[in-house]
Amino acid sequence: MIKVRSYENENDFVLMQNLIRENYLKSGEQLYPSPADLEYWRYLYDDSPDGVRWTRLWFDDDHLLAFAWMNEEATDFVCHYQHKDLLNQIIDWSESERLKERKKKIVNVLYIFDCDQKSETIARQKGYQKSEVFNYYGKRDLAEPIPQVKLPEGYFIKNIETEAEIGKRAEMNGLAGNEVTAEKYRFFMAKAANYRQELDLLAVSPSGETAGFCTVWFDSVSKVGLFEPYGVDVNHLRKGIGKSLLSEGMSRLLALGCSAVYVTHAGLDSEEIDPALALNEAVGFKKVANNYLWYKQLK
Repeated sequence: MIKVRSYENENDFVLMQNLIRENYLKSGEQLYPSPADLEYWRYLYDDSPDGVRWTRLWFDDDHLLAFAWMNEEATDFVCHYQHKDLLNQIIDWSESERLKERKKKIVNVLYIFDCDQKSETIARQKGYQKSEVFNYYGKRDLAEPIPQVKLPEGYFIKNIETEAEIGKRAEMNGLAGNEVTAEKYRFFMAKAANYRQELDLLAVSPSGETAGFCTVWFDSVSKVGLFEPYGVDVNHLRKGIGKSLLSEGMSRLLALGCSAVYVTHAGLDSEEIDPALALNEAVGFKKVANNYLWYKQLK
């Protein structure tokens, strides 16, 4: 019998991450969110000190089968690959929660992969429309040779170490669309279980400026990595910095026993003439799916 309740504690968070791992290891279908995404949302996206709120879980006895995590913009969800029909209940709950908002216009948003026909069918039956906006997902097999990139003289890649570098890394997070303080970034570093400081990379210019960054994640259970987020300062573009950061990240992941790495690029409405997608392809990423925005106006 399916039991439903709100998020309660740290054990629930681990169960949510393990559901994602189970989906990936047994079906290969789960691309987003990753265990790392959950930690990024929890410690960096939310304004609260520990941002797990507006979250609902579906159980069969002690086995977590699905969860939904709402924010002001969308309802993110994960269903066990054999229980995708639970999306019906997730949508019903998220709509009832969304209607509690005191707004004249209320829209509920879901993100569904274009390879997930079952979820697309459920969303369509529930009155949702598929937009043209999507997030790109690429995958790179680390069994393939990693490109060696030569940076301009004086530039180098390193992981963050000093307080000043933590501050610079926090400041550069704005390039990924989410501004954070150094204090919040230190909190994230201390709390996120999957975070590894040796995988939080910076590109440094000859003058000592931070020219770019790439946070690399490694999940030791699934042996899969993720680049999220990464960016290059506008004053240091076209120097091979982005390619160097990704290549260095792949080398460090390979040394840890990682088999493959994912990358994402959000907010697209076309795959044409996008520098980020070109960079991903230049280091060997291949598109595996697009995660489309689906929406329904509730009020």
